[in-house]
Amino acid sequence: MLTLYDNPFSTNAQKVRLVMAEKDIAFESIILDLQAGDQFNPDFKKLNPAAQVPALRDREKLFTESTVISEYLQDAYPEPSLLPGELAGKADMRWLTEQTNGWMSPMINSLNIGLVFRHIYAEKSTAEMAAFWAANPNPIQLMRQRSCAEEGVNSPYIAIALRRYRTFILTLNTRLENAGPWLAGQVFSLADTGLFPYLNRLDLMGFERLASGATAYANWLDAMRSRPSVQKEITNKISENALAAHREFVARDQSALDGILAELRV
Repeated sequence: MLTLYDNPFSTNAQKVRLVMAEKDIAFESIILDLQAGDQFNPDFKKLNPAAQVPALRDREKLFTESTVISEYLQDAYPEPSLLPGELAGKADMRWLTEQTNGWMSPMINSLNIGLVFRHIYAEKSTAEMAAFWAANPNPIQLMRQRSCAEEGVNSPYIAIALRRYRTFILTLNTRLENAGPWLAGQVFSLADTGLFPYLNRLDLMGFERLASGATAYANWLDAMRSRPSVQKEITNKISENALAAHREFVARDQSALDGILAELRV
């Protein structure tokens, strides 16, 4: 059986679990508490030096990076296929999934840390947080995360993330209007399983306004949320209490966020 090093709330891990659910792949889940720093445990860092979930073990092989894992699962379990049929469609799909690596994942992480997790970090001692930051092996990621944790909504990364997501949502809306109903066209694909967790997280945090005027995009979100894979691996694995807590944390900065969103005309 496959083993997934996992966290229910991790958007990167959700991406992989959606692929597994769509393909009905059985797996064992090993949960890491990311706020407690389980990803920095030396035993886990031997598996993934980047200290991130997900990581997937298939017998003697270990795979990291959620997009790579998703493509591996498609190759290893080709049916039902999550690929467009045409070469151009496959390239288009991969352009979409590349967005998650290039900016969507770090920017949703910025919003999570700057608006939510910083309140959890505030309950830790100075020594605990010093050890937490020191364990991060990625200096660029560390600089961004510390800015978000220490400056909160005033970190420049917050406004950058919201602006970038608004622009991209409008881009997706145009694509869906012209060639939907799925992100890569007529075929449900790794583009849909790959991008949905990050875009869904925006709504869970209370940023539905970013989709203002994007009707085709909103319809795609609804179609995704109705899929059994999403209900099993995302909706049912995040408690209502956790969602309420996240929204309450975000609401503490609502005035400043309203100012940012007003600049985006939403």
